[in-house]
Amino acid sequence: MSGTTEAAVAKQICADGGRAAFVRTAVGDPDSVQAMAAFAADEFGGIDFLVNNAAIYGQMQFDLLLSVDWDYYKKFVGVNLDGALACTRACYQHMVRRGCWADLIMHMGPVGAGTRAKLARNLLHFAAFTAAAEAQRLARAAGIDLRKLAKVVRHSDAVTGGPGMIMLRPTTAPLDAADPLREILENVRALAEKDLSLALQLGADLGVDLPMARLALASFAAGLGLPETREPAR
Repeated sequence: MSGTTEAAVAKQICADGGRAAFVRTAVGDPDSVQAMAAFAADEFGGIDFLVNNAAIYGQMQFDLLLSVDWDYYKKFVGVNLDGALACTRACYQHMVRRGCWADLIMHMGPVGAGTRAKLARNLLHFAAFTAAAEAQRLARAAGIDLRKLAKVVRHSDAVTGGPGMIMLRPTTAPLDAADPLREILENVRALAEKDLSLALQLGADLGVDLPMARLALASFAAGLGLPETREPAR
């Protein structure tokens, strides 16, 4: 790349009130990458984020490892694999100084396990977004200030840990009657079913459909590993 277009983009970002700089870098060359990271740290006072986006894709050659052109193979690996590592190593030292490095690195299992774990985690994340939207519709219909409600939600999630607080068990099998978590989760269930029922009643009174709440009420006990019907109090 000549760098002309990239430099023009950086210039336009600055003209629009942002901050940007372009540094022509060969990601497969550790010295070039080190110079890029040093420039970024000096120009912006540090490095908070790194996006490893340089790669050979548009003109990728598909061939077997036993027959692929050796020079192309070295170039491909140098950019797509070594380049990402070189950039990470160069930026890491600057990011650590600013406290911007991962505070949790988890090995999820064999190849592919990380992606599957991400999908499970994002299922929870985006399903919660849907529930949040439903809660806002109910709150708005009830005359509640949504900004104040958002502050309450973020505060209580910071205190309780949010939905992840119930992820205590290594299995999704039904709870044994002698399980020490049984009593705790029974109390969680009682509170949840009470509040979900009251929310559904409020929604009915205000004409707000709450499909997520109905689903949650119907499946809440099973999700905790509890029977559908509660045992009578003793």
